[in-house]
Amino acid sequence: MKNGSWVIYFLLLSILQTLVLSNKYKIGAVFEKIDRKKSSMFRLAGTISNVDIVTETVDKLDFLSASHAVCKMKREGVAGIFVPPTGSTSQHIASECQALDVPFIRNLVNVYLQPQVLNELYVDLVKTMQWKTFTLLYEDNSGLLRLSHLLKTFSPVTLRKLDEKRNYMEMLLEMRELGEKNIVLDCVTGALPDILRQAQQAGLITPQHSYIVTSMDLHTVDLEPFKYAGANIIGLNAIDPVNKDLEMVAMESQSVNVSSAFVYDTVSVYSHVLEQMNLSFIPRECERESRPIYISSIKKYIRENEISMHGITARIELDKKGNRANMMLQVVQLQEDGLITVGTWNSSDKLRLKLQPQPRRFVTKKLPEKHFKVLTIISAPYVMRKHSDQHLLGNAQYEGYLVDMFEEMSHILGFTYEFILNYEYGSLDPQTNRWTGMLHELQTQRADMIVADLTMTSERFAAFDFTMPFINTGISILYYKSVPHLGISVLSIFSFELWLYLALSLIFMGLMFFILA
Repeated sequence: MKNGSWVIYFLLLSILQTLVLSNKYKIGAVFEKIDRKKSSMFRLAGTISNVDIVTETVDKLDFLSASHAVCKMKREGVAGIFVPPTGSTSQHIASECQALDVPFIRNLVNVYLQPQVLNELYVDLVKTMQWKTFTLLYEDNSGLLRLSHLLKTFSPVTLRKLDEKRNYMEMLLEMRELGEKNIVLDCVTGALPDILRQAQQAGLITPQHSYIVTSMDLHTVDLEPFKYAGANIIGLNAIDPVNKDLEMVAMESQSVNVSSAFVYDTVSVYSHVLEQMNLSFIPRECERESRPIYISSIKKYIRENEISMHGITARIELDKKGNRANMMLQVVQLQEDGLITVGTWNSSDKLRLKLQPQPRRFVTKKLPEKHFKVLTIISAPYVMRKHSDQHLLGNAQYEGYLVDMFEEMSHILGFTYEFILNYEYGSLDPQTNRWTGMLHELQTQRADMIVADLTMTSERFAAFDFTMPFINTGISILYYKSVPHLGISVLSIFSFELWLYLALSLIFMGLMFFILA
């Protein structure tokens, strides 16, 4: 009896194991040799999602090997094939899968960000930061295509291509000379440390400079050297920090980049769809199918059902075409405590972005340690040379309304300063497009500020930050007031006296002709 119970137990266990294995799908993937991190993430996602993983590795642009890989996976009965969007054989494998009725996962379940969505986000960011003009640093022409909507929306925009050998110093120094302070940085994540380091050496990582970094892997970069510089560095983050699977994934990888996170979510969502459909995939020969049964069935299910779940890249919702909808992104800002979330952006509520400025404590904390170089110009009664029998040095050489006011400000805020005398206010040279005088010194960061009776014109206001006017200098807008014309405007060509002499001469000539007749 006892032996009979054990036999029944093993029979039931075998049946349950068969049922479980029959519902376990195989998902294939084709990676290039450089995609090791994505490949490991794909395997991890398969383990967590309870699916079998089949992977093949091919060389870049090796279309023949890619075709063989697809055929091999079809013979193994895979439920779908995944290829990263950056793969050189991606389009080729998609065509092969369509012909062989093997689901190409990204054409069915696309959790990646759409380029037009990112373009709208960048436009919202620039508008929120109130940039009047900015410089776009890009790596290649594909970057210009990705940011085409941004370039069409704003003008003027300065375009600068990054050096392939990563020697950016000459370009960065020129940017400092021209006073370019608002920068959109589009490059691969690996180039960010070099660019930011050289920008700091060139004096472009200061409280006067703002950056929008398009890479969503800013959290993987060591930003420790730039945390206390005061520059406004803004980035994007697609990874949900409170996701339950993130901790498990982070145990396998020290830093999860966004491309790996999208790989993980693709496997999770697709396996979820397969579980709901309960399809059965059998091994088939590598032959072209006249009717794509599997692909049509999955497309129909996605079209007729609502697909939503939580992934590493926040909440995932698919539209009727299988593309991601209502994508939520976090906007992060580099502060003293690291990257801090300062706003969110949603593809359906695009204008809900709220950026927070740098905290005021940053300014008040740093001012007692600051020493400012202050440009000024002799202009009574604001700044004048002090007459004295003694030999005066430094700030003691000057007196005047602005000198006294700035001295009082330094006592209140606790900073130190030195006046640097200049002899020209400065204007924009239309030929070189560069500023002259004090404005040139300020633009090239040879001084921190100008304290002078400098008139705020629209041209200067577009390039420099002014304090609000606190005194009226008496200069007003002058315009020509036209004199009302007489009824017969043709008479205005000559003066009244000339018309009088002309009339008298005509009368005199008439009388002379009458007398002579």
